[in-house]
Amino acid sequence: MRKLTKLFVCANIVMITALAFLVTTSPRASAGTVVGGPIDSDTTWDIEGSPYWIVDDVTVVNGANLTIEIGVDVLFNGSFGIYVEEGAIIWIVQGISQRNYALFSWNSDSGAPYPGRWHGIEFEDSSYDYSSIRYSVIEYAIYGVKLERASPLIRNCTIRNCTYGIYSYYGSPTIENNTIENCTEEGIFIRGKDPSSGFVNIENNIVYNNTNRGIVLYLTSNVRLRNNSISNSSYNFGVWGIAFPNFNHDIDATNTVNKKPIYYWRNHEHDNEPIPFNAGYVGIINSTNITAVNLTLTNNGQGVLVVQSNHTNIDNVTASFNEFGMYMLLPSYSTVNNSNVTFNKNTGIDIQSSSNINITYNNVTSNNEGGISIISSSNLNITDNNVSLNIGSGIGIGSSSDVHLINNIFTSNNGNGVSIGSSSNIKILDNSIISNNVEGINLQDSNDNIIINNDVESNTFNGIYLYQSSRNNLSSNEIIFNYDGILVRDSDWNNITGNNISSNTKDGIFFDYFSDRNNITSNNITSNDRYGIFICWLSDWNNIEDNNISYNFDDGLLILDSDWNNITGNDILSNNGHGIFFCYSSNNMILNSYVSNNDNGIRFLSSDDSTVSNCEMLSNNYGIYVKSSSNIEITKTNISNNNNGIRLESTSNINTSLCNISLNNYYGVRAEAADCVLYNDIIGWNGHIGVKCAGNSDLTIKDNIVVYNEIAGINCSGSAPTITYNDIENNTWYGIGSKDGSNPTINYNNICNNGGGSSGPGYGVINTYSSITIDAENNWWNAASGPYHPVDNPGGTGDKVSSYVDFDPYSNARF
Repeated sequence: MRKLTKLFVCANIVMITALAFLVTTSPRASAGTVVGGPIDSDTTWDIEGSPYWIVDDVTVVNGANLTIEIGVDVLFNGSFGIYVEEGAIIWIVQGISQRNYALFSWNSDSGAPYPGRWHGIEFEDSSYDYSSIRYSVIEYAIYGVKLERASPLIRNCTIRNCTYGIYSYYGSPTIENNTIENCTEEGIFIRGKDPSSGFVNIENNIVYNNTNRGIVLYLTSNVRLRNNSISNSSYNFGVWGIAFPNFNHDIDATNTVNKKPIYYWRNHEHDNEPIPFNAGYVGIINSTNITAVNLTLTNNGQGVLVVQSNHTNIDNVTASFNEFGMYMLLPSYSTVNNSNVTFNKNTGIDIQSSSNINITYNNVTSNNEGGISIISSSNLNITDNNVSLNIGSGIGIGSSSDVHLINNIFTSNNGNGVSIGSSSNIKILDNSIISNNVEGINLQDSNDNIIINNDVESNTFNGIYLYQSSRNNLSSNEIIFNYDGILVRDSDWNNITGNNISSNTKDGIFFDYFSDRNNITSNNITSNDRYGIFICWLSDWNNIEDNNISYNFDDGLLILDSDWNNITGNDILSNNGHGIFFCYSSNNMILNSYVSNNDNGIRFLSSDDSTVSNCEMLSNNYGIYVKSSSNIEITKTNISNNNNGIRLESTSNINTSLCNISLNNYYGVRAEAADCVLYNDIIGWNGHIGVKCAGNSDLTIKDNIVVYNEIAGINCSGSAPTITYNDIENNTWYGIGSKDGSNPTINYNNICNNGGGSSGPGYGVINTYSSITIDAENNWWNAASGPYHPVDNPGGTGDKVSSYVDFDPYSNARF
């Protein structure tokens, strides 16, 4: 059985310095005594019965005393322990043996010994602490001695080769004159304590060669340390807590780590009193005007510990190979300058609940977690530091405000260069944030921060990442060679201005998941390996203005499933994909932008209710390509020198007005299954056809100038456009052509001087589909005599018409 249920509190609970074994005692023999199970009456393990072979957990029951004579061997055959219950007592007393200690060890006949082979001696919830373990050797246990709210005396023992030497949880033991060595975790671990129960006394102990820690005080108070020698552990001594009482201990300089004094200064008030140069450990607790200068502090829980102290000056300190290089809780008006904080197990410099701290000109590198951590603090200046090669982030700031990061180097950290969480009014200025293994700068749940003039380069993931963060200002940064240059996720009202966002391996700027009302202005967004700007998944009302978005490997600007975005005054040039691509996005506006040398200048796919106005669409494949979309207004836009000007495919209510659609290599406007109004545009000098109307398109072509197109002004194939009040002139082959069942309506147009090219058919209007006679009445044909038709109007001197064209009546004057 493991151990009995804890019994009611007994008036006497005393625990003594030996192990308490529960005994089911077999007859004594020269081979020793086999024991296991509960001890419920006073019992002695004497020399005559030794060795005692432990074959089950031994529990000393409430009210019982177990007395163990010095010289007795207690050997464990399995992972068993001795458990001393509330109200029980264990004593180590003098026996008749010549040997001066009792031995608690592993039975080597059951296998090779090593730390953790048996449980240990455990005291449980004792209210009367008369037990003592003295003159004992305890080895190969998980716990040499474990205390659960118990306070025995542990004196003159050797505890070795265990996992934990002495582990106390909410007890107040006295630990004196012991040697605790070669444990794989802690030599002495004191955790928690009832503040009213007096001091934990730890005195005259030798604690050495423990693999992890020597002596640890953790979330406890009122511990008295005197004349302890702590050495040759990875972390010899450390004090841990979350509030001032956890650091309120009586520790003097008679204690040493690696033969150097522990200076644990509590309640000192001296003007710049220096810590002595021979310090092995420094703790500055509730003190004022203390200086730590020119020290080397290694192999402790903290190199320098500062708690609730003001005007502390730390200068030229080397803090290396500690758990934390420097740990500062509740300090104010203090400085850390010119120090070397390297190769610590956790964070180099850890600052919590602090204010008015200056951290300058330090080398904070190669720490196994972060370089600098700042939690719940305000008014800190972090300037001119090298924070590099840390396993975690270079600097992490949480739940803080008014922290300034200026002119630091955050490079080659395995986490983020700069990580900000739940913080505001953080200023990140003039830093080099390069080659970090996650993000360069990571903001989460953080608002009203400023990121200006930083070099954010070659970080493995994103240069700058905003998550659920608002009203941040990102300006004048160099953001290059990252994954995404800037990733904005579920974040609103951020201002991204004047940055160079180039040569990133994915997108220049990526807006994702409900990122609304952000302002992206005057940035240079070039040569990124995918999109210049990618806005997606319900990211609405963003303003994209006066940016240079050029030479990106895919689209310059992709807007996916996002609405009401304003795109104004941008130069969108030489992107391998589209200049601007709207996909499943509506109510977007493109104004005053220059879109040139892209695949398509602007493409709409399944996107509605948008406007293009006052733009230059030059030298693209298609200037504007609209597919499966509706209610697009294209106005006052120059769509020239593209392969094709405008392509409309499966669209409705697409309107152009006051546009110049000219000098395109093939079509000015090509419409297939489209409902479109072309109004008051110039459609001229295109290399093939001004307007191609095909596939049951329903076009209204009104008040346009359709001139000097290389083949035709307007070509109708399988469609029925309405063509009125246009100037259709000087097109090389013909003004208007109709075929494949088209039935256009052509009225009140000026159709002049078409068909002048040497190889063209030479018609003002030509219809090659004999089953339909098209309506071309009331047009001006460049002559009062009307158009020329060899049969129907041989005397006409105007543009030529073909058969199956109803041109009579015709106008005798220009409209």
